[in-house]
Amino acid sequence: KQWYQRRVAITAGIENLEKCTALKELHVECQKIPVGEKMLFDPRTLMCLAQSLLVLNISSNNVDSIKDLSCLRHLTQLTCKDNGLTSMRELSKVFGMLTELWKLELEGNPVCRKPKFRDRIIVMTTNLAVIDGKEITETSRQFLQNWRNMKDVRKRNSQQFEKESLPPIATNGEDLNNSNSPGPGVYQSPSPSHANGA
Repeated sequence: KQWYQRRVAITAGIENLEKCTALKELHVECQKIPVGEKMLFDPRTLMCLAQSLLVLNISSNNVDSIKDLSCLRHLTQLTCKDNGLTSMRELSKVFGMLTELWKLELEGNPVCRKPKFRDRIIVMTTNLAVIDGKEITETSRQFLQNWRNMKDVRKRNSQQFEKESLPPIATNGEDLNNSNSPGPGVYQSPSPSHANGA
């Protein structure tokens, strides 16, 4: 299978590459993005690259979102260092779609300062082997996956306990836990013994 590698000069975004349907690697790091602007991704171009692109480098381009990259299903290596990524939720959605991704570089983004960043990235991916130059061992992946599963189980059990512990909803002050107590304003006929004056 023939391998293509091209370095494309881009100043504002990834676009006008619709004819590059055999492109394997795209290196567009450190473009001359004007101050206050960011690199943009043309959806039409990304869709044309989706079946072939394996390696993408978009470092140092003021990128603050990679949600448009979720269509690059065959991507195996993503380098996105020194950008403006902040959302773990977005990363979880994107990496959940990029199931062939095995190498990831995100250092220099604000999101990297979030608690347990590395651990959270590992559990949200399936085949990631290297993150920011550090190898992910199968032992650590399994440990983190078990930790996540236990956390999910505890959360579900807690929600179920709270649901079952809720008291029955009373109407008009009626105590639904006391089936023998009539609600306020409800007439209760006297027992036969009282009716006969007993």
